Order: sequence, then structure tokens, then C-alpha cells
Amino acid sequence: MFNEGASFIVLPNKTRVEATLLHDRPRSRIWVLPDGQYVKTVKDSHKVLQNPEADPDLSAWLLRSRRSWYYLTRHKHPGLLVVGDRVYDSYGDEGYLCQGLQVFDLFDHAHPARMSLRAFLRCAIQLSQAVGVMHSAGFVHGDITPGNVCFSQGLPVLIDYEMTVRIGQFVSLQPENSRYRAISCTPECCSPEQVYRQRVQPASDVYCIGLTLLSWLSERFGVGECYWNQTPEQSMALCARAEYPHWKIVESRVRFSNVLGILSKATQLVPCDRYTDGTALTEAFEELIETLSDDELDHPLNQKIQFPSGSFIDNHTLVFEFR
Repeated sequence: MFNEGASFIVLPNKTRVEATLLHDRPRSRIWVLPDGQYVKTVKDSHKVLQNPEADPDLSAWLLRSRRSWYYLTRHKHPGLLVVGDRVYDSYGDEGYLCQGLQVFDLFDHAHPARMSLRAFLRCAIQLSQAVGVMHSAGFVHGDITPGNVCFSQGLPVLIDYEMTVRIGQFVSLQPENSRYRAISCTPECCSPEQVYRQRVQPASDVYCIGLTLLSWLSERFGVGECYWNQTPEQSMALCARAEYPHWKIVESRVRFSNVLGILSKATQLVPCDRYTDGTALTEAFEELIETLSDDELDHPLNQKIQFPSGSFIDNHTLVFEFR
């Protein structure tokens, strides 16, 4: 059915559309179509389309892809990914159409969240609002990281919903099984509850939103780049203790204690010490933006960061994800 070496997407009406492979990830492929739409397919899912028992873990990821697509077709917000039809790629793997988005490196001078304090707060509000929509519907995203937030017209859009679970479940391939010991997380940007394999709540997402916002300011992925050749275990240990190692970098850019206070509360160790959910975090940012003057809101956040020794941030970031 599929021509080896060809790159195309099969639409529901069996039409083949030329496609360009943009990213080949361990568990998925990202394609772009001539009209600018993107496609995300579950890698190797063709192996379990007819027989899910052939690979239970792969079947679980395909089921998660279908569930996340189903959720996104029914819950709308500018900060949630817009999805289209379910499709197949030239490998025979299943996926779905979605909107095209911009991706910015954390150290990009033109990063939308660092153009000014106003831009940062607008981005923080949209991301928190979007996650609040998920929380109101009874879900925890489970993998909010700088790598899973893209941009459209200068504002963030959350992607990658395959780790999403219902509130009170475990972020794992078996979210209801208390004896299933494996965890799913991005080591540099996960909540303490994920590391300790505890049931997650909306406050768990709040912690990861906080780390994502801090990453935009520090230009470092979560708690990464704290140690030389940092291991996933070292990263998860920092997250487990709620130790954010780049506060001084953040403070050098944002000198407003009220902004830092919100970010600090969002990343507290104990969930009950954080904002309860995305909506509560949104309200905190909205109240803050009303209290700041135009001069304060226009304060730029994209200046270079210099350490006392005279060296600058190492912009190389390695991201290791437990999947």
C-alpha cells in the first residue's frame, strides 16, 4: 500500500498529500504539509493497528494519541493545540493533522516571552489559562516543559498530550495501577510527585508551568545544566527536592519581587503550598499585571546574561525524556 522512500500523508478520503519530515523523535514523527499544517504520527503504530497485543506498550501510546486528539477536538483555547482529521503517514503510522506553530530555542534573542515583562506575563497568562481549561475538564497534562510549548502570533500553545492522565492518577503507561513502578517524565522539568511516583493533581502541572516560565527567563531547560554532564538522575533529584538551580540568573533579569514571588510559589515542594491549579495561577498573574506601570511592563528581558567571571550562558541544552 505504501511506497518505500516516498513521503506523504494519507487523508481520510484516501488522498495522498506530499509531506516533509520535520522531526523524527523516539516515539513520534512530525511532518509538515505544503499548506503549512503539521501532522504528528505515532512511530511504528502500524504494527499494532490490527493486533494491539503485538506490542502492549506501543498500543498504549497509540491509545493515548487517540485520546489526546479526542480531547483536543472538544476543548478549545488559544493555548491548546488545534487539531484536524486523523491521518496516516507514508510508513503506515497513524496520527492527526494539527496547526503549524513556531518553535524558539530558549536562547533565541527573539524569544516571544523575553521581549518585555509585559510579553512574559501575557505568555504566562495564556499558558496558565490553557492548562486551567484542562484542569477544569478533570485532566493533568503531565509533561509541561519548554520543549512542549510552541508559539503562535507571539503567544504560547501547549503540545504533546500523550502523558495526560485524569486528576488523581499516576503519570505512567498504567495510570491507575499503583503497583506499576515505572514513571513517565522529562527529568529536567517534572514535578516532585512524578519523581516519587505519587498521584498527580493540578498543582503538579502548576509546578511544571513554573519551571517552564523560569526556563524562558534563564535560557536553561528546567533544572538542566546545573552539573557538568548532568545525568537524568541528578535532574530528577533536583526536581524531587524542588531545588531550582538558576534563581540568580532569573533575578538578574527580573528585578520585581512580586513576579519572583509568584514563580517561587508555583514551584514549592509541597503541592498545597503552590497555586491549586492553572486558573488560580492565571488569576495571580492577571492581578499582578494590573498593578504594574507601563514603564515596568515595558522592561526588556532579552538582555544578555553575564556571570561574574565574564563568561556567558552555555546555550547547549540536552533533553533526556523517560518515555
